[in-house]
Amino acid sequence: MKKIVSFLVIALLTGCALTTVNEESVTQGSTEAKVFELSGGVYNYDQVWKAAVSAMGNGMNIIENHRPSGTIKSRMSSASTGKVVGFFIRPTRPTADVYTIEIVSKKPVSLAGLPEATSWEPSVLADFKAALAQSTHQAAAENPQGKNNLAGDPNGTVIFQSSTGSWFLTQDNAAKSCAITFVANGSSAGYLLTRAEPAASFVLVGPKVPPVNKVLKEKLTLTSADGVVQTVSALHVPRDNKNGAIVFALTDMQAGMKAMTDTDTVNVALNGVNIFMLKWTGGFKARESMLKCMREI
Repeated sequence: MKKIVSFLVIALLTGCALTTVNEESVTQGSTEAKVFELSGGVYNYDQVWKAAVSAMGNGMNIIENHRPSGTIKSRMSSASTGKVVGFFIRPTRPTADVYTIEIVSKKPVSLAGLPEATSWEPSVLADFKAALAQSTHQAAAENPQGKNNLAGDPNGTVIFQSSTGSWFLTQDNAAKSCAITFVANGSSAGYLLTRAEPAASFVLVGPKVPPVNKVLKEKLTLTSADGVVQTVSALHVPRDNKNGAIVFALTDMQAGMKAMTDTDTVNVALNGVNIFMLKWTGGFKARESMLKCMREI
């Protein structure tokens, strides 16, 4: 009898017996929630929602998904005793000055006493930010000439023209965004910086870039004008039914501008097949405009 009692005491003290977490108890406005804000000048609700769904489905099972109310809840295991994480977005309008994000989680109740204090999940935030950054890069690829409202004029401002092509500048001080894009013969190469992320990208769009129906991470071969060959990773993103786009994430736009030359040839191959080639001129003029824009945003 003493052994049985001892076993029960140990079980209670170690919390071996757990009950399920009722997802209804994981709500917005919890005192334990971690709250963040995003600039609506940089992101719209569609981008925020898609990034949230991606983050909440990474290693967890989504058990509630309600876009109209901006609510997503996930359980951390298939068992009913798994921790529940809540992700709440307000407001849910297509555009807003600021989007408020709340992340909260709740562990199962232990028979030893009260529920363990709720907490937020840093990994969910990290996954959410990564998905948002990918969304920013993809938007740049889908709209290489500033059609993602980087400037009031959808084609930006012409800053250099020659017989080989033209450079465009698009600038949005409110969204803290700058982009320069060289367009020639149906292809374009552009640099995009969004300080609010911060996200910096080098984006290539051309008729030979294969179409894709989802974002892929690819190993690409770059050949410079002087014959130097290097293999790098990039995102291969959807654009339209005819072709995709290539997005290189840059860690430092200042360094990218410093390395930029007045004339250059961008030559990219995927699996041994050339998918993009463009030669630009007027790079120094474009760089000057980009650096000026970066100082102003």
